[in-house]
Amino acid sequence: MGVCIAANKISGIRAAVAENVVAAVNSRSVNNSNVLALGSMVTAPEMAKAIVKAWHCTPFKGPAPANKCEGWPDEVQSFLDGSMPALAELDASRPAVLSPAEEQEKEDEKRSHECGPEREENKGGRCPVCCISAGSSNHPFQPVAGVQGAEWVQTRDAPTRAVVRFNGGSVEPTHHHTHGHDVFVTKGRKRVENLTLGKSFELSAGSYLYTGAGERHRVVYHEDTEFILCCDGRFDVFWDEI
Repeated sequence: MGVCIAANKISGIRAAVAENVVAAVNSRSVNNSNVLALGSMVTAPEMAKAIVKAWHCTPFKGPAPANKCEGWPDEVQSFLDGSMPALAELDASRPAVLSPAEEQEKEDEKRSHECGPEREENKGGRCPVCCISAGSSNHPFQPVAGVQGAEWVQTRDAPTRAVVRFNGGSVEPTHHHTHGHDVFVTKGRKRVENLTLGKSFELSAGSYLYTGAGERHRVVYHEDTEFILCCDGRFDVFWDEI
């Protein structure tokens, strides 16, 4: 039953469940069903073969048990003939069914138009990534105090929000921060070696990583890289390796 409910959400699909031959013939004759669902847990293999064969051999408006296996009266045939164009119109009028990936892409596109340059916070459900990026777009990059080779556009001091960039080949020696921080990579590639967890993470455009407060980590930049930085508090850095 669940398969039919899902299938019937797709335009042009007329799915039916058939527990026996009678139901299969009726579904083809009356509904012109083009998808058949069988219950694998309750339908024996031989019965399933008979159901599929009967369903496949029955034409639309053909003799069916629903009418004592006789031909349909003229008024019923006229109704059935008119039902197909009516169903097609319903299919055309309802919204298209999108895959989860398409739904996410549509939502992301919608959110990308909800933020203006003046937005720096995720207010009203707006996308934080595009808001921070928009907030930094009209400001020059500045060196990050205490971090060699890093530049950023800081959109908020505490908790720190910034767009950060490193040149390819740069290395951040082992260090840690008072507060945890999120990183969302928008350009380039880098590797984060978390020594506290004993794990390494390869990040590229679209990758996300959270590093907890106090976790010692080292970062290698494979190429020119930019990322969104969101700290749980004011940004600081303590070097464990020089």
